[in-house]
Amino acid sequence: MYLRALTDGLVEVPDPGDQARHQARALLADIGPEALHERLSQMDPETASRLKPNDSQRIARAWEVRMGTGRGLAAWQQEPALPAAPCRFVSVRLDPPRDELRAAIARRFDAMLEAGACDEVAALLAQHLPDTVPAMRAHGVPELARVLRGESSLEEARETAVRAIGRYTRRQATWFRHHRLGREGDDMVSFHRMSESTQLLEREIQKIENFIQNRIDQS
Repeated sequence: MYLRALTDGLVEVPDPGDQARHQARALLADIGPEALHERLSQMDPETASRLKPNDSQRIARAWEVRMGTGRGLAAWQQEPALPAAPCRFVSVRLDPPRDELRAAIARRFDAMLEAGACDEVAALLAQHLPDTVPAMRAHGVPELARVLRGESSLEEARETAVRAIGRYTRRQATWFRHHRLGREGDDMVSFHRMSESTQLLEREIQKIENFIQNRIDQS
């Protein structure tokens, strides 16, 4: 969304207000995302049809916009967008081989555990936040929460979290393959190599720097 807003512009949706926001969050906590999605289907079928019934964050956003502005989010998105940034864009995508990326994810998650991730999750649980709050759905939080509740071992949680993060990066890669960023005439390039320490190799850094400098020189 942030990249699209920068390169293509973004529709300006009015602020639905605190009352609509609080209502959406309260309903989400009370009846859950599937039931709220069903209610949204009756109020704003066009927007609801674009959302998965378990996508709590987007469902709550769609509900608050419909209730706070009197129009559905899909209707607002058909309005003229704010202009994109007045620039020519160069997209640089880092796309390492899947096996290297999976190994890097595992190393990073292990480093998070060593740095006190379980203590962080324990502090979150102590606040008794609803499971629908974004912080409670962050990578690794649901898995480590199950460990702290005695529902899973740490090793099981680690394996589950690493797999879940891997699936997330796969969806990211798929999205970027099918969605070109920027306008006609903008450039995009992918770099695929990573070092064993998960940092880009020196020569790959140099390639990126040269690529960007060449585009600056041509503009």
